Amino acid sequence: MITRTGHFNLFPIFDFAAGHPTMPTAKERPIQRAYSELINTTLSSVPERPGWYLWGRFNDMGWWETVYLGKAGRQKTSSLHTRLYDELREECTAFWGQIYGREPMVQQ
Repeated sequence: MITRTGHFNLFPIFDFAAGHPTMPTAKERPIQRAYSELINTTLSSVPERPGWYLWGRFNDMGWWETVYLGKAGRQKTSSLHTRLYDELREECTAFWGQIYGREPMVQQ
């Protein structure tokens, strides 16, 4: 079995959120479309195959803290690429909330 690892940078998503105070929603189609394209670009190296993934962050001391461990299955609708795309799209509140605050984003 060949094991492959990788990572991708979320800073372009934070930059996008900083330039768009309104979160991508069905009402905001141009923003939603641009955000979708950004996610696809961000995930361009993520394969359409099963696997495990971690969400996390580096704390103030520079140590990695795992926030979530997930598994993408073998079905086409749950590959690593598809699973990560869906999470970045559906959980965009995390990015906007980090920049503008949680409360205003929950109200949106």
